[in-house]
Amino acid sequence: MFSNSIVLIVEIIIAIATLASILFGIVKFIDSRISKKLGDPEFVKSISQLLRPYAIFNSKREIIVDHGAMAFLHDIEIEIVKDTEHDLIKEITLKLKAHHSTAPILLSLDESMSTITERRGEMFDWIYAIDYTGYSINEDDLIGRRFIVEIVT
Repeated sequence: MFSNSIVLIVEIIIAIATLASILFGIVKFIDSRISKKLGDPEFVKSISQLLRPYAIFNSKREIIVDHGAMAFLHDIEIEIVKDTEHDLIKEITLKLKAHHSTAPILLSLDESMSTITERRGEMFDWIYAIDYTGYSINEDDLIGRRFIVEIVT
């Protein structure tokens, strides 16, 4: 009787050790698959585009970088006004494809002496008014200003 209970205890210990080994193997397999995926640049890029989509464009409406934001945008309109002898960007309208309750973040990459204020437009549009406290007088810079827009998801 005593030997049967020892055999039962040994069998239980072996079963627990086997289950623990199987679970450890499964966890290691899953970890290796995750590590392999996270090491794949295409996978990381696709996740990044879903989490923080952005685009960089210039005042000529040329898209310099699209990191997923253009999937949310229908069009970008830019209104330029003449200030003395220089052309200045007065407003930028982002025409979104669907409703977003939060305005996309729009920042100037070249102009630090301006304030950008957003307001809702028609349908899904967001309109950004640019107020200048000063600006550079380099003609190439004024017409080729770059902006970054980040869609808040």
